[in-house]
Amino acid sequence: MNDEQLSVPVSEVPKKNFKEKIIKAIKALSVFEKVAFGIAVFVMLITGYKLINYGIGTISVEVPATGGIIIEASTDFSRFVNPVLARSDVDKDLVTLIYSGLLKPSTGNVLVNNLADSITKSDNGLTYTVKIKDGVTFHDNSPLTADDVIFTVQKIKDPSIKSPIAGNWVGVEVKKVDDKTVQFVLPQPYEPFVQNLTLGILPAHLWASTTPETFDINPLNRKPIGSGPYKVSSFKESEPGVVSQYSLTAFNKYILEKPYVTTHIFDMYKDEESAIKAVIGGRADIVAGVSIDSYRAEKNALNKNNMVIPLLPRTFSLFFNQSNAPVLLNSEVRSALEQSIDRVDLLSVVRDGLGKTTNTPIPGMMTTTSTTTLSKDERITLAQKTLTDKGWKKGDDGIFQKQTTLNKKTTNARLSFSISTSNSSELKAIAQYVVDVWKNVGADVTIQIYESSDLSDKVIHPRKYDVLLFGQVVGRDLDLYPFWHSSQQKDMGLNLALYANKKVDAALEKLRVVSSSTDQQSLITTINREIQKDVPAIFLYSPDYLLFASHSIRGISIDAIDSGSERLYYANLWHTDTRRTLKAFK
Repeated sequence: MNDEQLSVPVSEVPKKNFKEKIIKAIKALSVFEKVAFGIAVFVMLITGYKLINYGIGTISVEVPATGGIIIEASTDFSRFVNPVLARSDVDKDLVTLIYSGLLKPSTGNVLVNNLADSITKSDNGLTYTVKIKDGVTFHDNSPLTADDVIFTVQKIKDPSIKSPIAGNWVGVEVKKVDDKTVQFVLPQPYEPFVQNLTLGILPAHLWASTTPETFDINPLNRKPIGSGPYKVSSFKESEPGVVSQYSLTAFNKYILEKPYVTTHIFDMYKDEESAIKAVIGGRADIVAGVSIDSYRAEKNALNKNNMVIPLLPRTFSLFFNQSNAPVLLNSEVRSALEQSIDRVDLLSVVRDGLGKTTNTPIPGMMTTTSTTTLSKDERITLAQKTLTDKGWKKGDDGIFQKQTTLNKKTTNARLSFSISTSNSSELKAIAQYVVDVWKNVGADVTIQIYESSDLSDKVIHPRKYDVLLFGQVVGRDLDLYPFWHSSQQKDMGLNLALYANKKVDAALEKLRVVSSSTDQQSLITTINREIQKDVPAIFLYSPDYLLFASHSIRGISIDAIDSGSERLYYANLWHTDTRRTLKAFK
């Protein structure tokens, strides 16, 4: 055989079909072997998938991504999306997202720079100098300057505009240092003043031609231009003049972190029930400020969402008016009434425990006392002993009585008085709980219910009540002066217990001017100690703010807030979308 006979063209060599060989091999397997082979392949695929994911997970991390939509269901209708005029909850919500201030609240109840690059206080505490960051612009791309800050404050102070926050700026003078620097000059040192610097800033160039008489009808109240993390893209009206929806889009030139969520929509409903139904039905993602009654009615459905419950700076308390009810002049009576209230049980009965008990003027602050761990029955027994030790005896009707001498006149005092409060389901529930407890002690107590306007005009201002059940708001500045200084006892003052204590007055005055947290805490301790000793009021609890959000929304982290709208100060960090990135580049 020669070489030519051994030579065969490559194209004529039979090709081996690998796929056909695999198929032929599998067909040759028995049924049992085929099942075993299939299981082996499946396990290999799953294991490989898990190993790949594990590998990715060890070198990467999930982070927020830009995109998505959030829809909030609101129970108010908007009128003034304007930091100077905003009154309704939804207007304040929108102002928080659309406008930005020099400062903003942060965790731990402190303020941090927002538009401000720096803020300095003079040695005498009268002048605050604020430098604005470079590059701050409004939504129309115009620069934000000292002129805009001055214009906004001037409009608040203008009495013809009737701003609801005008009282915060009485006596404050605002001056321009240069385009990026503004000074606030106070008539006297007042440490809580910096809280005012969270005020949203208006664009002066758009509002300058508006007169005070037309300020509230300017179209910019409905389609505002601010410098906040979101800008208005559109709004809808359910009828002329009534806005029923706002659609906001992320402002990419926001001076702080750019918003992750692209679109933030506010749908406005006629009542709380409708707003809650929208969230339950999936037509909205968030409902905020839910009342305890609505929560109880829809608890099972609402609890399927993420529940966020920051503490509100509001304390419900019982204020004793000793001048209107002489029986309350007896310190043992006030002490016995205070000893009998089991705050933990009250909060559980009235609000399902959604709040924080308090026995001080500071919202949510609870100090340990000799009665802290007593049961309900032990409290009743202690209260009765406190009275009998001072000569009080039960009459035939089961009500405590005592012969007392006042102005050389002997009278038979009877433990009988009334509680006045507002026509609110929560306040009425508190009042009924307290009355039931005090009746068990041996007191004759009635409840008087008033509509809010009547309670203010006919009861609180003229101080015509024995015991007033009312809620007071103490902001993060912890300025207790309006509530407990003796100068605030009458008419428009907020000293509802008509309390007078020289030590407390002095501490309250100092608290307004000291900046050291150590000094502030020392003064607060003094105030709490004196008030607890005198028992001019019974502090009950501070309620939680109830917010329900879809689990698709991440990044919601809310500490204690001064108002419901403050929940939105960090909405730019909320997100619905995520992506993975290498840990080294996080």
